Amino acid sequence: MKLASLFQNERKEKNFVNKFRHLSLCSLVLLCFNAMAQKTIVEGRVYEGITKTPLADTKVWFYNTKTATYTDSTGFFHLATYYPVDSIQFFFLGYDLVRKKIKPDEFQELNIHLKRVSREFKEITVLPPDEFPSTKLHKRIIAHKPANNKEKLDAYEYEAYNKIQVSLSNLGDEFSKIGPIKHSPLILGYLDSSQIKKNLPVVLTESVSDFYFTNHPKRKKEVIKASRITGVKNLQASQFLGDTYLELNIYDNVIDLFGKSFVSPLANNARNVYKFYLDDSMYIDNKFCYKLRFEPKKSGDLTFVGEMWVNDTTYAVKSLKAKLSPSANLNYIQDFQIEQTFEPIENEVWMLAKEKMFFDIKLAENTKMYGLFATRTCSRKNFKINQKRPDDFYKSNSEVQVLENQQNLNDSIWGALRHDSLNKTESGIIDMIDTLERTKNFQRSRKLVYFATTGYYPHGYFEFGNINSLVSSNPVENIRLSLALRTSLKFSKRVEIGGKIGYGFLDDKWKYNALLRYNITPKKRGVLSAFYYYDLEQMGQSPTAAQLGNTFATFLNTAPFNKLTFVKKVGLNFEKDFGKDFILFTGFDCKEFTPLGMSSYLHFNPNTQFLDTVNKLRTTEFITRFRWSKNESFLSGYIDRTPVTSAFPILSIQAIFGVKGVLGSMYNYQKIEFQMEHYTHFGRLTRVHYGFSCGYIFGQTAYPFLKVHEGNQSYWLSLSAFNKLNFLELISDKYVSAFMENHWGGLFLNQIPGIKKLKWRMVTTQRILYGALSPKHNELILIPSYVKSFGSIPYAELSVGIENILNIIRVDFVWRVTHNTPDVSPFGIRARFSFNL
Repeated sequence: MKLASLFQNERKEKNFVNKFRHLSLCSLVLLCFNAMAQKTIVEGRVYEGITKTPLADTKVWFYNTKTATYTDSTGFFHLATYYPVDSIQFFFLGYDLVRKKIKPDEFQELNIHLKRVSREFKEITVLPPDEFPSTKLHKRIIAHKPANNKEKLDAYEYEAYNKIQVSLSNLGDEFSKIGPIKHSPLILGYLDSSQIKKNLPVVLTESVSDFYFTNHPKRKKEVIKASRITGVKNLQASQFLGDTYLELNIYDNVIDLFGKSFVSPLANNARNVYKFYLDDSMYIDNKFCYKLRFEPKKSGDLTFVGEMWVNDTTYAVKSLKAKLSPSANLNYIQDFQIEQTFEPIENEVWMLAKEKMFFDIKLAENTKMYGLFATRTCSRKNFKINQKRPDDFYKSNSEVQVLENQQNLNDSIWGALRHDSLNKTESGIIDMIDTLERTKNFQRSRKLVYFATTGYYPHGYFEFGNINSLVSSNPVENIRLSLALRTSLKFSKRVEIGGKIGYGFLDDKWKYNALLRYNITPKKRGVLSAFYYYDLEQMGQSPTAAQLGNTFATFLNTAPFNKLTFVKKVGLNFEKDFGKDFILFTGFDCKEFTPLGMSSYLHFNPNTQFLDTVNKLRTTEFITRFRWSKNESFLSGYIDRTPVTSAFPILSIQAIFGVKGVLGSMYNYQKIEFQMEHYTHFGRLTRVHYGFSCGYIFGQTAYPFLKVHEGNQSYWLSLSAFNKLNFLELISDKYVSAFMENHWGGLFLNQIPGIKKLKWRMVTTQRILYGALSPKHNELILIPSYVKSFGSIPYAELSVGIENILNIIRVDFVWRVTHNTPDVSPFGIRARFSFNL
């Protein structure tokens, strides 16, 4: 009966009498109006049209909602809502129904005169509905979405408890037969055998935090007051264990998961992507709700499958269960599920109270290799709605604050802080993990994972590597062998000492470098570095590309590395975080360049009219760089860290000063450069990485110290250089460049029969560069003949690629659009390993 009556006339509400007088109510409404933005408030009186007497018990309601009231004995009414409304209706038996337009999100007064019914009824024809009930329900959910989304509130706060457990999964019977494990009843007791394949917990994290939000201006603040991580050493991740980085808002149009953009079933355009079904209705916690099931219209789209229960009055989501669409174009994520429960905290204010997430990660669906299974549980309580604190309270150097000593709380304090007690398995996981870590198999597996991700193999106080540069080749050295060594965190958590040694068989010469890093302010990161470098370098190679000694770059080259430079360099620098979003880098280095191969330094002597050979060039540079990105956070170790991509652009400005006479420096010059880059997405269509840079060099200097634009002479794809530009082909002292890389996912390739099953994804890249070079620099050292001039045409490249080939390979087809050389093809193929979810 409830389903049949969902879209019929509103059922009659229980009568009630408003006990407040007009003047006192008016004052109260005005106060509330000042305190709560985005609220529609209507009040007034209803009169009989002829006698002008008040009409008591007249029903008053916002059109197309169940927000209603009745007039009191004086005909007075008061009605308020957060929900989007534009009309109000009045009805009294025997009188015409009246509908009036109102202004949303404002306070207004209306006086209404009702007329008696004085007409005959015409024939009524009953027609089938022009829309499915599920469509009508979803439209109402979307219409009420701005009001049900907590972002509408002036302010809110709550306490959150987050718990994450990570387990080794896909453990067969052979795992329990491993020597140290089969003799450990403690570990065997933790093997979860409820599934065909066993799971073993290896990581447990907990955090308790206070979360604060204000809307004008929009600010968030979270205070982590307790956290602990069991099973992972040397990771400073407390700031990522609260709600700021873990919450999933179902009311968003696009939900970012695993670096992908999933369409929410509550997106404004969700009916273009999903099919909806109205399945059931029932009371849940004394709230009448409808069950709306959803599934994707097309396979391969980044969507969800699941169901939600929706309140019949406010059209707010009461609960949600969803999982990834089985055909979603994802790697390694075999399953992801989410469960959310919302509670009405105040009238028309629903907040997320409980949340569970489940992750199942394996390299392949049918494999005997171990995987990871993770669960995340969150509960929220102690809600405060629209109780805004002073503006200064929300101002902070960081969106997430971690209290001191919050990781050193005893078990009794944790027992009082938890919203739910730990189960038996979770309570003893610390002892179990300590036992597991003493097994050689677990230690070996941990080292192999570290080796695969960093290129260094840990052993005691040292780490040996780098696997990426053990063997390489170039024209000067022919075959080159290298070995790198650095101290591990077992040696020190604040000091790292490292170095590298290499030997070239053709030049019969040893090369080496050394590095010392010291985190002098671990609370607010400040790393001091000192270094010495004595090695070969390829000018014009991107510092973030594969280096000269990289195995792939040298053995897969498209042209010989024959313009080399022998570099001696010593320097000191300091990197420091300031405030909330700023990073300062400052330092100096002293460099000496010696040309090798085809490289040469020639100076025209006006006295002899001959070219003199300059054996070495020296410079001393002082560097200052400011970097800014709003709300950027980092996943940090004690010294190294990895940025968590910010939703905002990354801006940096750098100044370099070459000072003649300091430590043998030969030139006076100044460089200034501005850079911007941004990672974002355009809905579900594409993920975009774009940016630009511009720079200017003042003064006069030798060409190796100018802007040598980054090229690539390898089949190994570079993500930060021009892949068809040769080294030292373009040099400038004023320049501007831009790039855009679009990751289209399966948007296009999924439409091709037979390709969809392969889960290939398309990627496109555009790069452009323009610059100029003043002839004044030629007076110091002649610009080599192989350096080209831009002229009036910028250098441009376009590429189209396919990524996710066999889940790990990306191949790009690159077109050099301008500055082409006769008899040299402007097209090329580049490839690289690319691990993407």
